[in-house]
Amino acid sequence: MLYSVTGRLTHKGLEEAHVQVGGLELELSSSARTLEALPAPGSEVKMYTFLYHREDQMRLYGFATPAERSLFLDLLRVGGVGPRLVIRILSGIEASELVQALETNDLPRLVQIPGLGNKTAQKMVLALQGKLSLPPIATARTPGLEEDITAALAGMGFGTREARTAVRAAIKEVAGEGGSLSASSEHEQEVLRRAVARLSSLTAERAAATGSRTNG
Repeated sequence: MLYSVTGRLTHKGLEEAHVQVGGLELELSSSARTLEALPAPGSEVKMYTFLYHREDQMRLYGFATPAERSLFLDLLRVGGVGPRLVIRILSGIEASELVQALETNDLPRLVQIPGLGNKTAQKMVLALQGKLSLPPIATARTPGLEEDITAALAGMGFGTREARTAVRAAIKEVAGEGGSLSASSEHEQEVLRRAVARLSSLTAERAAATGSRTNG
């Protein structure tokens, strides 16, 4: 599996980037948010990739972060959602906000994404709520686990301080229920899932408070 490429950025367009790797120049279809995050042409870049291959087409997709790549693959699992629509979705919303909307069934926010209708948004929530493949964690040691999950959440757009607080609370919950935190990917993903749920709830509470002040 082609997971990432590192090379010299030679072109940055509206829908694609070109990366020179040795004697090859690769064209990677990308979201607007990834393209905005890339440096100026001539710089060295690392892009996380996925090769989409069907009988009638083969295209290489590139992402600025592992989180965006994971969301791309998740969204492809939804029936009727193809790679072009996924790229439009990822161009129209931050990764962290998309995770929040899917986990909290926030259909009004999802249908604000250009090109995404209510029916498809509902299918996305039904298929992915509680099943998102969030970024993998490098180690299961509790101190390292805290740092790794906090870094993953920060890469998704959450504030580092709030992410760390949410991760610590999630670790205590998981360790308390199981007696200890084992070196299993199941525990790692559970900590990450709970941390995202906490952060999503905090964001929703702030939005509600802001709306109340505005209406008042």
